[in-house]
Amino acid sequence: MHEEIIIVTGASRGIGAAIALRLAQAGTLVACLSRSGALPEGAEHAGADRLIAFAADVTDADAVRKATKAAVDGRRLVGIVNNAGLHTEARSAELSIDDWNALISANATSVL
Repeated sequence: MHEEIIIVTGASRGIGAAIALRLAQAGTLVACLSRSGALPEGAEHAGADRLIAFAADVTDADAVRKATKAAVDGRRLVGIVNNAGLHTEARSAELSIDDWNALISANATSVL
C-alpha cells in the first residue's frame, strides 16, 4: 500500500504553516507548497520529518502541476488544503484591474 500524503498550499507561514505542522504532528506526510519553497515556520520544533517543501506559486498552473506530481510520486494523495491567498488593504474602488486579477487568481482561480 502506498504512503498517504496531503498537500497544503501557502504552507510556509501563517495559517498554512499551522495546518501543515498539525497534520505532520498527527503523523501525516505533508507536501508544503509555497512561493518560497520553504518549510513551515516552526518546522524545526515539530514534525519536520513528515514535511516536504515545494516551490510553487498557486497562480502558475504548470508550477502547481509539477509540484503536485513531485509530491505524489508513488504516494496516495488523500487531501488538499487550498490555503494560499493574497490580501490587500486597498479599497476595492482603488484597485487596478491588474491588482484585482492578481487577487482573483490567487484567491479563487488557483483552487481549481
